[in-house]
Amino acid sequence: MTHLHLLIPALLLPASAALLPSPPPHLPAFGVLFGRGEHRVEPGMVVEHWIAARFGATPPGAAPLAALALLGSGGDPGSMAWLRADPVHLHPHGTTLTLVRSRDTGLSQPESIALCTSLNELFESDGLRFRSFPEAPDDWYLALEQVPALLTKPVTAVRGLSVDHWLPIGEDARAWQRRMTEAQMVLHDHPVNDAREAAGLLPVNSLWLWGEGRLGAPLPSPFAAIVADEPSTRGFALHAGVSARPVPNGLNVLMQDLTPGQTLVRLDRLADAKTLGDPETIDAILHALDTRWIAPALAALRGGRIARVTVTAVDRHRTVSVTATRSSLRRFWRRPVTLAALATRSGSPDD
Repeated sequence: MTHLHLLIPALLLPASAALLPSPPPHLPAFGVLFGRGEHRVEPGMVVEHWIAARFGATPPGAAPLAALALLGSGGDPGSMAWLRADPVHLHPHGTTLTLVRSRDTGLSQPESIALCTSLNELFESDGLRFRSFPEAPDDWYLALEQVPALLTKPVTAVRGLSVDHWLPIGEDARAWQRRMTEAQMVLHDHPVNDAREAAGLLPVNSLWLWGEGRLGAPLPSPFAAIVADEPSTRGFALHAGVSARPVPNGLNVLMQDLTPGQTLVRLDRLADAKTLGDPETIDAILHALDTRWIAPALAALRGGRIARVTVTAVDRHRTVSVTATRSSLRRFWRRPVTLAALATRSGSPDD
């Protein structure tokens, strides 16, 4: 049986958010799927932890995401412990600081190399060495002998939010906070940031620590294949010995060689756009999801090329999964359900 599972972080906005385009976009394929499929509502969680839970990691928040991301980026974690130390911009917002990822501000590889070089000089006596990859200059890694006693949150969970309640905690938190303060001082006066500010770009003024851990034994995969651009998600697949590939432009490309079994597709562009808060971009991405992914999925379902389609919307507020089969699409009496209506539902629509 072929099961297509589309994971769309931040698909459902909180009721108080004001980022949806006005008027709300018309998304007919989403409406049919949400109206005729079966709903399941669970507590909200970090998307990386949702994936870790699918693989059976216990607890999901303890999965070695940095090592998995390194593996998913083409690196070899080996037996070392790993920690992500991603370059970020902390933006003053009233009495708090809001996190903006460098990925959202266009950090280049030469800039990344220059900043890492300065930080490596600063922390040479501590034996810390920052490293990145040309394909992802805003993903920074630290190799460590021991796993630090920290509890952290992925940068994707904190972007666009005040960092006050998300800072690392644990026995080693104070020592790492001291290092981050030293790093901030170096970054503050760095020529790379001077040039970025002169060009109207946000400077890299801090680091975000997350993903601590050492790669252990592979966890069994519930998926036959994973399609994702986010490296720790690809790392879960590769570590389990299943196919991992980048996200294509739409489902029609993927359907050419869809693997039997359950295929997980992680679609992150909407979450990225909502972080930046651009209604026009959000509107364009929602329409692209509807026409390039949901509509072809429904057509493949009706045509018998796939047996089941699930869309999972996950964020820190709630997790909602809607699953449709060929037979459920015949429920013509069920009215379409909009994104806004789905966000307030607690179960399946009435028959």
